[in-house]
Amino acid sequence: MAYHDTRFEHDDRRQLLWRTLCGSYFQLLVKPGDVVLDLGCGYGDFINHIRCARKIAVDQWPGAADYVQPDVQLQIGSISDLGAIQGSSINFIFASNVFEHVLKTEFAECLSEVRRVLRPGGTLNILQPNYRFCSNEYFDDYTHVSIYSDRSLCDFLRAHGFRILDC
Repeated sequence: MAYHDTRFEHDDRRQLLWRTLCGSYFQLLVKPGDVVLDLGCGYGDFINHIRCARKIAVDQWPGAADYVQPDVQLQIGSISDLGAIQGSSINFIFASNVFEHVLKTEFAECLSEVRRVLRPGGTLNILQPNYRFCSNEYFDDYTHVSIYSDRSLCDFLRAHGFRILDC
């Protein structure tokens, strides 16, 4: 996809950022024995830095294979098709800057699959641009097709059966 050559080029400087985010925040939420799924993994910045028993990543971009570490099980395809993942097998699901790139129908399908693969007590963890705070630049990314603020995203998640633990 030309997107990764123009709008979202690889930048090694993100390694320090993600190593720091994982080490000082996300790792506190992930236990050593957990199974972690990264939806829309892109360059693998999150999944490559988190420590857990098993790592799974999904992205529609075939180029992701060039960036994820060998210990990551990569599935090339849609985030709404998690059929290759066993039900109730995932402890921690991470999605960073992905849901604004899909239509609400695909997001809803993804959430249905997320519910299927999450273990009891498992969590969906989302980092997302907040339209309320970046409306002037939101559509500078030509692949943004859905708009979410902190409020609308929480409402969408609740409407699809999720309980919000923190926003």
